[in-house]
Amino acid sequence: MTVLWRSNYGEVDYTKAVLVAKKEVASNEKVVRWILFIYVLYGIGMAWYLFVADTSIPPEWKGTSADPSTFLTSREQMLSEEYSRWKDLLFFLAVPYEWLIYFCLLALGVAKALQTWVERATKWFTLRSVLYVFWLSLIVAAFSLPLNFVGYHLSRAYGISTQSVSSWLKDELTNFFVDTVLFMLIATVLYWLLRRFERRWWLYAWVLCVPFMIFLCSFSRFTEKTVTKQKRFPF
Repeated sequence: MTVLWRSNYGEVDYTKAVLVAKKEVASNEKVVRWILFIYVLYGIGMAWYLFVADTSIPPEWKGTSADPSTFLTSREQMLSEEYSRWKDLLFFLAVPYEWLIYFCLLALGVAKALQTWVERATKWFTLRSVLYVFWLSLIVAAFSLPLNFVGYHLSRAYGISTQSVSSWLKDELTNFFVDTVLFMLIATVLYWLLRRFERRWWLYAWVLCVPFMIFLCSFSRFTEKTVTKQKRFPF
């Protein structure tokens, strides 16, 4: 029996679409394995550079104000260097990690399956965009959570932070919802511009981007000042 559903491109044979998607996934699995292998080599290379290679300051800077040994004890300097190396490693791993998640979701057919489910779930364009962005953001956040937790645990282990796990999870949840709402807004507007202005959508998107970025910068500075006033520091 042929099962049809209506998408943005008209009625589509669901069974045939599933078979085509499975073939695409099978052909992309090899590419995904190579990408993962390259990412592992990249992580090993960054770890070697940060922990094995000589990263000491140049000889001409020793004894100056740029030399940590002039204002830190030997133990403080050792802990500071260890913490900096771990944080730098996490930073360089996190930069391509999120893009790796998006690539795997696209190559393995997860993004396409999510789009198919959203198109079958509702006929309203705005609701489709909201549902797609929410579930996509939730999947990415779930895969990013372990790496974020490593950074949190590292800060606790070196005494940089005293935040509890529950408080950290609350902050992560708040960031997720704020980022998701902004992502929903941006995606809905962009999809609407693509449907409304097929040739000049990029121009209108750029025009709208300028006041949006100004608003984000102003809002970020306002929230930073508010939080700073509410906190009481021991120094």
